[in-house]
Amino acid sequence: FSFLRIKGWATIEKNLFLGLGGAYGLQLTSNTGSKTTSILNNIFYQTKPGIGLQDGSYANTFNIDKNHFIENSSDDIPTATTPTTAGPATVLNVDQATTGSYVATFTNNLIFGNNATQTDSSLLHIWDPGNISTPSVSITANNFIANNATYFIYNLLPSTDTDVSATGNYWDTIVTTEIDDLIHDSKDDASLNTVSYLSSYLGSPATSAPLSVIQGISVSGGSGGSATVAWTPGPESDISGYRVYWDTTTQNIPYTNSQDCPLGSSCVISGITTGTTYFTVTSLKVGHDGSNDMVEGYESYYGDAVSHSITP
Repeated sequence: FSFLRIKGWATIEKNLFLGLGGAYGLQLTSNTGSKTTSILNNIFYQTKPGIGLQDGSYANTFNIDKNHFIENSSDDIPTATTPTTAGPATVLNVDQATTGSYVATFTNNLIFGNNATQTDSSLLHIWDPGNISTPSVSITANNFIANNATYFIYNLLPSTDTDVSATGNYWDTIVTTEIDDLIHDSKDDASLNTVSYLSSYLGSPATSAPLSVIQGISVSGGSGGSATVAWTPGPESDISGYRVYWDTTTQNIPYTNSQDCPLGSSCVISGITTGTTYFTVTSLKVGHDGSNDMVEGYESYYGDAVSHSITP
């Protein structure tokens, strides 16, 4: 089952899919032709897995743009046995079920900290059961950061189909042999088409995608109702500052308290209630205003919270 299943076409925008089990957090199955479905500015956090697209026998377009895919996992989902033995997909599964054509664009997304470690499992899985469709798939300007995956892209489209465009992505490496190992395509099976990336790949994260999750958070001090929160600065070049959040529980999303901090790697926070407090940090882009910043692309999702004792 899926948390949200839509049959038809829709615009799905600015939602948080949090901690969901099932087949997908979001599953889209087309039942009408020549329509566009857009999945924009959503956060998929710790779902199993993220999105499933099934076009049926219709000529539809799927636009998946500027979403956060964070710490999702397919590692406890059984491996498929038909029509292939490829493992499950953690972030996106594109499936053309019957005859027809479709366009799928996966652009400007953050793919961060996801797990896909079963044999032949992947972050993005593209297939065409029976080789009976005419798909057009583009995977561009995305940031793949801190993932633990056998493959980033597992492509099963036949050689008769147009190659998959995968230019302008940040792969967390610039070594082409390492990128090759993260992609399953014609180099692994001559009957398949090619995932084409060599003409353009990035040496640093794309600024068109959401900001990555802040790591390395720590807290020191804690007397007098104040503490110093430190973090590892994010890798993006367009970060304009950071935001520290704190609360007495990690269950309050959004957190009750926050303070914006300048560029750097630490910030002193005052006026904290005594007792055990949980701290987290996000990064910010120019244009943030404190309202819906995460889903509007101006703020990263929360880093893993750290607890610390605050004394009077």
